[in-house]
Amino acid sequence: MSKSTTYKKGTYRRIYKAGVIFLLCVVVFFLAHAVFDIWKKERIAQRNLSDVLLAYSKLDERHTELSLEMEALETDRGIEEAIHEKYRAVKDGEHLAVIIASDIDTSKDKTSQASEGFFARIKRFLGDMF
Repeated sequence: MSKSTTYKKGTYRRIYKAGVIFLLCVVVFFLAHAVFDIWKKERIAQRNLSDVLLAYSKLDERHTELSLEMEALETDRGIEEAIHEKYRAVKDGEHLAVIIASDIDTSKDKTSQASEGFFARIKRFLGDMF
């Protein structure tokens, strides 16, 4: 073999070797990108699963509450209580008492204090001290 043919073979090997390595790097890059996308989707699916399980537990609690209310409405006393709650109805002989809180005067003082200025509050504070 002549020196030029061995040189050509070595050159071709280097070129092919570099090309194959470059091609493998490109393939690995695309595979890594695809794996990363799948990983992101899996994380989103895990979050959605936890949200769905939480919603399911809330709905299950609501279902038990409603079934208890339905059982209560099957009795006469339960129906009577529901009517009292919903319509504020009273039976014969019962009276409705309305209780009004006595904190009405203090709420006026709070609104007037909020509307007065800085110096007026200092004057009122010093006037209360002496």
